[in-house]
Amino acid sequence: MKPTFYLSILVRLFAIGLAFMGLNQSGTVVQVLLDESYMLTSPYIIFFANAIVPLVIAVLLWRFPYTIAKNIVPPGLDQEIEPMNSKSWLTVFLAALGAFALFYSLVDAAYYFLYWGLWSGGDAYQSSSYLTDEIKANMIVTGFEVAASLAIILRARTLADYILRRVQ
Repeated sequence: MKPTFYLSILVRLFAIGLAFMGLNQSGTVVQVLLDESYMLTSPYIIFFANAIVPLVIAVLLWRFPYTIAKNIVPPGLDQEIEPMNSKSWLTVFLAALGAFALFYSLVDAAYYFLYWGLWSGGDAYQSSSYLTDEIKANMIVTGFEVAASLAIILRARTLADYILRRVQ
């Protein structure tokens, strides 16, 4: 099998994770629509976007995984795969670990964007009381999580080289 096939499988797995995230957020949309006592300081579009955008992206990723994978993998590298050595296995493992961390850090980032959107529409006193120092620190840490997981994914081969040199 070619690398594009393996990457298209990973794209579909990521689509499943995004679909679960969107479905989880759609519960909030239903709650806001049905509960008349729900006090909103921001427009409904924030709730809808937080549920609809992951679902739309998941559908697109699910429908076109091979096309997406073909655009990511350079044509020169899209050849039959030979049996892998330990460095290649470690690179794949690190990239998968980075993808796992990226997924959960993007879920956290979506939560904090929603949180920020909800409380940024109110008056200054109300907004500042809900955006505590702890919430702000969590937002910053989430940004670092996204950056670190992207770094792991993009530099998986370099990390594998470093780890193997340290072990041997």
